Formats: sequence, C-alpha cells, structure tokens
Amino acid sequence: MSEERVKEVLTVRERPVGWVEGKWGSSLVAVERGSFPVSQTGYRSLSGLRGKPTPEFLEALAKERDQERKEILARSREPVRPEAESLRNFIHVNSTAEKAFHDGFFATDAERAKLWSAAFKLFSLIDTDARYQPTQDIRWSQDSCTRALARTRETLQFLKVCASGDFPKKIPFKTPWLQIVPTSYFQLPPKPGGEPVVALPAVTASLSMDLTTAGMSRPVSPVKRKTEAPRPVIVRQETQLGLFGAEPAPTARPRCGI
Repeated sequence: MSEERVKEVLTVRERPVGWVEGKWGSSLVAVERGSFPVSQTGYRSLSGLRGKPTPEFLEALAKERDQERKEILARSREPVRPEAESLRNFIHVNSTAEKAFHDGFFATDAERAKLWSAAFKLFSLIDTDARYQPTQDIRWSQDSCTRALARTRETLQFLKVCASGDFPKKIPFKTPWLQIVPTSYFQLPPKPGGEPVVALPAVTASLSMDLTTAGMSRPVSPVKRKTEAPRPVIVRQETQLGLFGAEPAPTARPRCGI
C-alpha cells in the first residue's frame, strides 16, 4: 500500500494500521506484513464514518474480526462426512479450506498456524479422496471439474510453499486467485526477519477416514475375557510429571532470514 495515501498510522493492539482519507470516505489499510487486527484482507472501508476513528471504534472492529476468525476455524475443524453427491462435498470442503488459507495471511503467527493446518488437512482430503473430488453433472461439465480439481491441488502446493516461510515476491497466479489470497499482502515489503514457518500436520492414507468416521458406530466382535486377580498398578514418575499429555496445538516458529 502506498505510504503517500496514508494520512496517519494508528495503533491497534500494538499493530500499525494506516488511516486513509479519500474522496468518497476514509479507510484503514495495512502498512506492513503481519497481523492486521481490523480486517482479514488488509483493507477496511470506513464509508459513512466522519473524522478520525476512535480507539474504541477500532477495538470494536478488532473484536468483530476475532469472531470471524473463530467461526472459520471452528468450521474448518468440524468432522467431515461425505454425502452421496461428490460435487456438493467438493464445494463445501474446498470453500472452507480456501477461506481458512486466505484468513491466515493477515492473522497473528499463532492464528495462522491453526488456520493453515486446518486448510492443509481439507485440501489434502480433496487431493486424496475421490468422494470429495467434483464429478460431471447437469451443473458442471467435465472440463469444469478437471479445472477445479487442478486449482485445488495447485492451492495445496502454494500453501506448502507459504507455510515453509519462503514467500514468493508476488502471487504466481492469475485473476481466479484473488479470492483465495489477499493480494495486498504481497504488495507490502517483505518482513525484515522473514515469515514464520508453519509446521503442517502429517498426512496419511487414513486421513479421510479420520475426518469422516467421527460419531459413526462400528461393529464390535465378541471377545471372551478371562477373570484374573487385579494386579498392582505402578505409577511411573514420567506420568506424574505429565510428560505424556495431549499433543500441543500447531505453532509457528520464526524463520531466520529470507
């Protein structure tokens, strides 16, 4: 974003936010890469608002953004169960994954790690499971299905590149990508210390099963049990120290240099 247009740089949650006054009203714009508390796109129109926005108004925008992020993160983590119609499966899963990927750019490092990990799982599900790949019907031609699946797989590869912290200088894609990636992020100067590295989850052949069988009952074979005297339980010191607790949420670690 051009610095000449920015009338003043405000501070929202310890992050710089540019305030721009234009002919048709003012707006808020990102002036550097990283977290932008008031918008997931790096831009927020203030049409109808007169004068400089107050700190209270800016905080209200940030809270609104918090709620949007929580909703998309929750939606991207919901159990996925395939329906009979593969095109419907594809549209639902792909749109959720694209939104999570998009919103991770102007998020905090911790938020980006969660959003991109969720998006990666959903994109990988489409890539590996035919039940989530679009098939031809009265609405979509075979060519449309082929191009849609190719774009999803291209997005998956691009997500891997961005998660590695090795951001390209500009988006290496054409117009259709404007809905997936906030272009304003790539128009800003690179971070001096480089982008954080996001540790993506491992993907196995059972990924689709893990996502689609939640809550489904499975037949249980009868097992004959032998009655034995109870054995004394030995509590290991490691257990007492809590060294084998739940696996921590994915985190982003800083990348040294560009």
